[in-house]
Amino acid sequence: MTPTNAHSDLLATLNQMKQHNMAAGPASAKLRKDRLQRAIKLIKENHRELSDAMSKDFGHRSVYQSSTADIATTIKLLKDAIENLST
Repeated sequence: MTPTNAHSDLLATLNQMKQHNMAAGPASAKLRKDRLQRAIKLIKENHRELSDAMSKDFGHRSVYQSSTADIATTIKLLKDAIENLST
């Protein structure tokens, strides 16, 4: 597959997703809350792997730094989003 074909395929997929989302309308508060909770669960379950990957990406970045700066902050923001979600 050439880069141009991959780009075209990606755009076609994204456009299909956009059309589906536009037709379905906004997600309910219940669904948004569920998605946020599942995101938190995934991050918590995979925090070590995520921190290790960030360490490699940044060239031996401290796992502690990734855990505090990226993992914990993201979880906090997701929890705040749940608390501020309009029902």
